[in-house]
Order: sequence, then C-alpha cells, then structure tokens
Amino acid sequence: MPVGGGAVWTPLSLDVDRGELYVPVTNPAPDFAAQVRPGKNLYTNSLLALDLTTGKLKWYVQLVPNDDKDYDLTQVSPMIDARVGGKQRKLVVTAGKDGIVRVLDRDTHEVLHQTVIGTRLNEHVPITREPMRYCPGTLGGIQWNGAAWLASMNTLYVPSVDWCYTAKLEEKLRYVPGGLYFGGSFTPDKESQGFLTAIDASTGAIRWQYRSEEPMVAGVTATAGELLFTGENTGDLLAFDAKTGAVLYRFNTGGAMTAGVITYAVGGKQYVGAATGKGSLLLGGGKGAPTVVVFTLPAAN
Repeated sequence: MPVGGGAVWTPLSLDVDRGELYVPVTNPAPDFAAQVRPGKNLYTNSLLALDLTTGKLKWYVQLVPNDDKDYDLTQVSPMIDARVGGKQRKLVVTAGKDGIVRVLDRDTHEVLHQTVIGTRLNEHVPITREPMRYCPGTLGGIQWNGAAWLASMNTLYVPSVDWCYTAKLEEKLRYVPGGLYFGGSFTPDKESQGFLTAIDASTGAIRWQYRSEEPMVAGVTATAGELLFTGENTGDLLAFDAKTGAVLYRFNTGGAMTAGVITYAVGGKQYVGAATGKGSLLLGGGKGAPTVVVFTLPAAN
C-alpha cells in the first residue's frame, strides 16, 4: 500500500546569522490510517533545520509522530529573543493544526514550553472504522497565518480555529493517483469558532483570549504603538489593545478576512491595509469580492 506525505505548504523561516532554513513539514499519508505506516514517520510534522548553502539536514524536532489526525505543522515563525527559565535565549515559535504553540531553543533544540489553544477531545485516540469525534479537527488549530510577536509586551498573538470533526477509516484502503488520500471519511461539526490568544513568550501562559464566532485565520499585525490588527470571517477588521485584548475599533469590510493586514507610512501619514473577500471556502471564507481596504486616521483639526 503506497505511503507518503510530508508536504510543505506554509512559509519557511531563515536564520541569516546561522545560515539555517527552518521548514515546517506536514502530515504523513494516508492521513487517518496510521496502522499501515508504523513508526514515527520521519520527517512528517517536523521542524527541519537545513543548511542554507548545501540543503543538508542540520537538526530536526518531530512534534507529532505517527499522526493520524492530519495535524500538519504549519508555522516555524517568528524567530525571537526572550528570557525563558532565567536565561536569555534565541527562540523559534512553532504551531500547527493540533492547536499547540511550542517555543523551541534554536541552540539546544529543546521544546521549552507549549500552550494548548482551544478544545481538546480524543486527540490521542486512534481513528478506527467506528465513527470517532476528535478536537481539534482536521481543519482546526493554527493554519497558514501564525503568531505575531510584540517585543515590548514579550507576547505572542496567535489566531486559531476551534472546530471538531468526526472521522472513520474506510473498509478497504484505496490509493487513487492524483486524488485525496485520507484513508477514511470525515465530517466537521456544524458549529465552529475562532480565537485570538495572547501568550507570554517566557512562560507559555495565556494572558488574554478573544473569541470569534467563526474560525480566525487572518494574519495578525502588531505595532510599536502596542496595537494589534487582524480580521474575522464575519468581515470585521479589528484593532485591539495589545496589553488587555480590548477591542478598540471594528469595521465590516463586506467580505471574509482570511489574509494579511499591513501597516505603513507615506508622507508622514500612517495607513493600515487589509485584504478581504473570498479566501478559503473550507474555513468559512468565500464571502465578498476580493478587495484591498485601506484605512488611515482623520486629519487633526
């Protein structure tokens, strides 16, 4: 029976000083039928550190061995400096569809702490031919837009998806070239939600959490003025107080927000630009026409 997987579909990160390229590797295949691919299934769901000039593997950390829930590692960023365990360290932040944010030491390659976001249910129970509900589901956790970092607050800000699924294995495993290769079927819950979670970079403690009525997959931008900008699938662009999580501003853009938000200055005036409309149909997008919306403060009287 063919086995494989280990694709890469999200951004890489580069440590220029070390000449190390960090690669987030995703799930093995078939996704659900772990019994046909025993062992750890290296190097799936792993952070790979590659030599930038040769491409050779320098080190790796596998975060979800022998995965049977499609718990891709989606993020190997940001790279930050913070004090953990009484020591100043160079860190890399990892996150994935298992809904866990892990902070690793780039020198020792240790996982220093990890933070669970959202609902957990049967995440370690094997999928069988009997329907089984598990959380986060196959499209849960942290997706293509990972954590933002604000050094002045020593805080990570993470958008996430809280969505449970029910899955079961096929009676007979079938591999069809060019087709999906889950090894089973799955059904998402009718209800889902999202979170924006503020995490202490030194301890992994949750400082505050904002709940959205739909999955949160838009990018998060943190500013030197200690503001956060992000968006919701409802179409709302949001500005938060980075310290407290209070919503300071809300504007409906008319389309689902699943992409990035930027801020920039021109001629002494500050702007915020956001992409809105369409996006991932699987994660609640598909609403509104693709549009770039730009905001600025009104001129002072």
